[in-house]
Amino acid sequence: MKWQKGKKMTTNNITARTYNSIAKDHEEKKLLVSASFLKKAGKYGTKEAKALEKEMKKYPSYKIEVKVAEKEKNSYKGLTIEKMANWLYDNGRKEELTTLKGILDTAKNLGRSAYPIAKKWFIENYGEEFGAKREERFDLDSFISKVAA
Repeated sequence: MKWQKGKKMTTNNITARTYNSIAKDHEEKKLLVSASFLKKAGKYGTKEAKALEKEMKKYPSYKIEVKVAEKEKNSYKGLTIEKMANWLYDNGRKEELTTLKGILDTAKNLGRSAYPIAKKWFIENYGEEFGAKREERFDLDSFISKVAA
Protein backbone atom coordinates (compact mmCIF):
# COMPACT_ATOMS: atom_id res chain seq x y z
CA MET A 1 0.00 0.00 0.00
CA LYS A 2 1.40 3.40 -0.95
CA TRP A 3 1.64 6.12 1.63
CA GLN A 4 -0.37 9.26 0.97
CA LYS A 5 0.17 12.51 2.80
CA GLY A 6 -2.39 13.01 5.54
CA LYS A 7 -3.70 9.42 5.48
CA LYS A 8 -2.98 6.58 7.83
CA MET A 9 -1.44 3.49 6.30
CA THR A 10 -4.00 0.84 7.18
CA THR A 11 -5.46 -1.94 5.10
CA ASN A 12 -8.79 -1.63 6.91
CA ASN A 13 -9.74 1.46 4.90
CA ILE A 14 -11.72 0.00 2.03
CA THR A 15 -12.68 2.94 -0.12
CA ALA A 16 -15.84 3.42 -2.15
CA ARG A 17 -13.62 3.26 -5.22
CA THR A 18 -12.67 -0.31 -4.33
CA TYR A 19 -16.32 -1.29 -4.02
CA ASN A 20 -17.09 0.45 -7.32
CA SER A 21 -14.59 -1.88 -8.98
CA ILE A 22 -17.02 -4.74 -8.40
CA ALA A 23 -19.91 -4.69 -10.86
CA LYS A 24 -22.99 -6.77 -10.20
CA ASP A 25 -24.93 -8.57 -12.92
CA HIS A 26 -28.13 -9.57 -11.13
CA GLU A 27 -29.68 -11.30 -14.16
CA GLU A 28 -26.71 -13.64 -14.65
CA LYS A 29 -25.88 -13.73 -10.92
CA LYS A 30 -22.26 -12.66 -11.35
CA LEU A 31 -19.82 -10.37 -9.60
CA LEU A 32 -17.74 -8.82 -12.38
CA VAL A 33 -14.22 -7.59 -11.65
CA SER A 34 -11.22 -6.64 -13.76
CA ALA A 35 -8.30 -9.03 -14.11
CA SER A 36 -6.01 -6.71 -12.16
CA PHE A 37 -8.57 -6.38 -9.35
CA LEU A 38 -8.89 -10.17 -9.17
CA LYS A 39 -5.11 -10.53 -9.00
CA LYS A 40 -4.96 -8.07 -6.10
CA ALA A 41 -7.92 -9.76 -4.42
CA GLY A 42 -6.01 -13.05 -4.58
CA LYS A 43 -3.57 -11.72 -1.98
CA TYR A 44 -4.81 -12.19 1.57
CA GLY A 45 -5.37 -9.00 3.55
CA THR A 46 -5.58 -6.55 0.64
CA LYS A 47 -8.44 -4.10 0.49
CA GLU A 48 -9.58 -5.78 -2.75
CA ALA A 49 -9.74 -9.16 -1.02
CA LYS A 50 -11.74 -7.70 1.85
CA ALA A 51 -14.13 -5.88 -0.45
CA LEU A 52 -14.70 -8.98 -2.58
CA GLU A 53 -15.25 -11.08 0.53
CA LYS A 54 -17.92 -8.66 1.78
CA GLU A 55 -19.66 -8.68 -1.60
CA MET A 56 -19.57 -12.49 -1.68
CA LYS A 57 -21.28 -12.54 1.71
CA LYS A 58 -24.02 -10.24 0.37
CA TYR A 59 -24.48 -12.36 -2.76
CA PRO A 60 -23.52 -15.95 -1.83
CA SER A 61 -25.00 -17.55 -4.96
CA TYR A 62 -23.16 -15.22 -7.35
CA LYS A 63 -20.10 -16.34 -9.32
CA ILE A 64 -17.00 -14.19 -9.70
CA GLU A 65 -16.07 -13.46 -13.29
CA VAL A 66 -13.54 -11.26 -15.05
CA LYS A 67 -15.32 -8.53 -16.97
CA VAL A 68 -14.47 -7.83 -20.57
CA ALA A 69 -14.60 -4.22 -21.65
CA GLU A 70 -16.80 -3.43 -24.62
CA LYS A 71 -14.97 -1.05 -26.86
CA GLU A 72 -16.03 0.75 -29.96
CA LYS A 73 -13.20 0.10 -32.36
CA ASN A 74 -12.18 0.10 -35.97
CA SER A 75 -11.80 -3.24 -37.66
CA TYR A 76 -8.37 -2.75 -39.17
CA LYS A 77 -6.91 -6.01 -37.90
CA GLY A 78 -3.67 -6.93 -39.57
CA LEU A 79 -3.09 -3.47 -41.06
CA THR A 80 0.68 -3.06 -41.18
CA ILE A 81 2.86 -0.32 -42.58
CA GLU A 82 3.80 -2.75 -45.36
CA LYS A 83 0.11 -3.25 -46.24
CA MET A 84 -0.44 0.51 -46.25
CA ALA A 85 2.51 1.04 -48.58
CA ASN A 86 1.44 -1.79 -50.89
CA TRP A 87 -2.13 -0.47 -51.03
CA LEU A 88 -0.93 3.03 -51.87
CA TYR A 89 1.35 1.67 -54.61
CA ASP A 90 -1.30 -0.67 -56.05
CA ASN A 91 -3.91 2.10 -56.16
CA GLY A 92 -1.74 4.61 -58.02
CA ARG A 93 -0.91 6.77 -55.04
CA LYS A 94 2.85 6.61 -55.42
CA GLU A 95 3.32 10.23 -54.33
CA GLU A 96 1.59 9.39 -51.04
CA LEU A 97 4.32 6.83 -50.33
CA THR A 98 6.70 9.73 -49.75
CA THR A 99 4.15 11.27 -47.35
CA LEU A 100 3.94 7.95 -45.48
CA LYS A 101 7.74 7.75 -45.30
CA GLY A 102 7.87 11.35 -44.05
CA ILE A 103 5.37 10.53 -41.30
CA LEU A 104 7.42 7.49 -40.25
CA ASP A 105 10.70 9.48 -40.25
CA THR A 106 9.18 12.38 -38.30
CA ALA A 107 7.75 10.06 -35.66
CA LYS A 108 11.09 8.29 -35.33
CA ASN A 109 12.94 11.62 -34.96
CA LEU A 110 10.50 12.70 -32.25
CA GLY A 111 11.03 9.44 -30.40
CA ARG A 112 7.43 8.32 -30.84
CA SER A 113 6.02 5.07 -32.10
CA ALA A 114 5.53 5.46 -35.83
CA TYR A 115 2.82 2.86 -36.40
CA PRO A 116 -0.09 4.54 -34.54
CA ILE A 117 0.59 7.86 -36.27
CA ALA A 118 0.87 6.27 -39.71
CA LYS A 119 -2.23 4.16 -39.09
CA LYS A 120 -4.25 7.20 -38.04
CA TRP A 121 -3.12 9.15 -41.12
CA PHE A 122 -3.87 6.22 -43.44
CA ILE A 123 -7.32 5.55 -41.98
CA GLU A 124 -8.32 9.22 -42.02
CA ASN A 125 -7.32 9.58 -45.67
CA TYR A 126 -7.98 6.16 -47.18
CA GLY A 127 -10.02 4.19 -44.65
CA GLU A 128 -13.21 4.02 -46.69
CA GLU A 129 -11.39 3.30 -49.95
CA PHE A 130 -9.28 0.67 -48.22
CA GLY A 131 -12.50 -1.11 -47.41
CA ALA A 132 -12.33 -1.11 -43.66
CA LYS A 133 -15.63 -0.87 -41.88
CA ARG A 134 -16.37 0.80 -38.60
CA GLU A 135 -18.01 -1.35 -35.99
CA GLU A 136 -20.91 0.45 -34.40
CA ARG A 137 -22.34 0.03 -30.96
CA PHE A 138 -25.69 -1.68 -30.75
CA ASP A 139 -28.45 0.85 -30.15
CA LEU A 140 -31.61 -0.86 -28.91
CA ASP A 141 -33.90 2.11 -29.61
CA SER A 142 -32.89 2.42 -33.26
CA PHE A 143 -33.11 -1.35 -33.68
CA ILE A 144 -36.67 -1.40 -32.30
CA SER A 145 -37.72 1.52 -34.53
CA LYS A 146 -36.33 -0.27 -37.61
CA VAL A 147 -38.11 -3.53 -36.72
CA ALA A 148 -41.39 -1.79 -35.87
CA ALA A 149 -41.44 0.13 -39.17
